[in-house]
Amino acid sequence: MHRPSSSSPSPSPSRARIPRSSRRPADVSAGPPGIEEIAGPVEIAVVSPRSGRFAPTIRSLRAFVSGLFTAQGQRLLLLPGAQAPWPGDQAAVMRVAAEFDAGALFETASGVWVASTSTGPILSTAIRQTFGTSAEANADPGLVDALLAACAPGGERTVPLVGIGVGLLACGENNVLRNAQADGNRVSVRHHPGASLLMHVPVVFNGAHTNMGNWGKLNRRFQFLSKRARLCLYATNNGADVASWRSSLGAWYDGKKVADGEGVLRSNLLSTRLVKDADDRLRALVLRLPAGRGVPS
Repeated sequence: MHRPSSSSPSPSPSRARIPRSSRRPADVSAGPPGIEEIAGPVEIAVVSPRSGRFAPTIRSLRAFVSGLFTAQGQRLLLLPGAQAPWPGDQAAVMRVAAEFDAGALFETASGVWVASTSTGPILSTAIRQTFGTSAEANADPGLVDALLAACAPGGERTVPLVGIGVGLLACGENNVLRNAQADGNRVSVRHHPGASLLMHVPVVFNGAHTNMGNWGKLNRRFQFLSKRARLCLYATNNGADVASWRSSLGAWYDGKKVADGEGVLRSNLLSTRLVKDADDRLRALVLRLPAGRGVPS
């Protein structure tokens, strides 16, 4: 069963606890490694569908994706967490991405995140959401440590797609970060104030299930995840009854917000387009990362 998205989504009753013997993150004291260099230009489309009775079909997704990628180079399609009836058939989603020569990252109805290329799924480890709320993360530091270990270089949360590593946070796992409200919502890693998070990848993706709230905090978290010339992307399913495109899509680059589901805010940082389908059941931010982006070690 999928958890509703918010800045503190509801927990999953089936999630296993982490044994105390393994409750230590990889290395939270070391300085951040350099961000990997991008060998060639990459065009990334991060998509938000409407949900519930307004959810698009696979056919409408195919028609939408056919107009997203316009440039030569690698292509990457990022889709949000599963929210019935979306995305439905896993194989169909992979076929759509493969038809347009794009790698894809999305969550299935079973709660497993899938990464695929034209040859099929590429992950050997099933990635599932570790926790969903700040209350869970506060109560059990072992959950945070487990996620930090998975997010370290070489961990399962670095998903290799189209020649780059994509750092994946599932829905309320952004609560691995905390905000100090008394200090202007300053962001740090929960339980490990001096730690870094996914500093070795050029792209971080937070795929959620439903529209989140508390954007004063979330905006600061995504700014944090985009520092040092990284691109941070967020997408969720846009509400069935109360829809908000502004809170369903977002892009941040080098500590600044670039765009949301209503439009492009800064066009001087990266090539960025907002694309809508004819029925406004799908929107996407399409961003182009030129070769060489990233901060060397």
